Amino acid sequence: MTRRTAPLLGLSCVAAFALAVLLAPPSARADTGTVGLSVGALVIDSQSSTEIMPTLRAEASLRLAGPLYGGAFLQATGESLPLSNAHVAGGLFATLRFDLPGVGLKLFASGEAGRIAIPSQSQGSVDAWSASAVGGIDLPMLDGKLWLDVRAGHTWLFARSSPTVGAGAWTASVGVTVPLD
Repeated sequence: MTRRTAPLLGLSCVAAFALAVLLAPPSARADTGTVGLSVGALVIDSQSSTEIMPTLRAEASLRLAGPLYGGAFLQATGESLPLSNAHVAGGLFATLRFDLPGVGLKLFASGEAGRIAIPSQSQGSVDAWSASAVGGIDLPMLDGKLWLDVRAGHTWLFARSSPTVGAGAWTASVGVTVPLD
């Protein structure tokens, strides 16, 4: 297995798990939680330019109490489409989801912490610890069996393996989330 195929294999396994959860009968699913898959972009400022990199993210969470969810994610970040020179990293998150009465939408706010791997032509990969604040909207579809997610956030990068990469990045993504109720 090469360095390039390992991240895609890992992400494929998470996507296969999410698909298996979607196809499982309700009696076989967890009590509560979510699984999701999204595509987006990471916009990062370096010393010489601003780079926009595509992302593919898979996540799973459990409802901890009321509107509070906790979970984990894997994210592949590539240099360009279709995720060329992709590097996978991941982390943990906590999310608050609130229904907007009468509108049919859900608002969410999430805090995340983890590791990020940023592809670099000159260095192969730049690794850093990350902390993120994310907000977004869930649009329930198919009688609430599927949510269309739109999210945006800011990521702070710490202990970067290269000083040429900036200390922060912006993210935007769209995806689907399946509630496991």
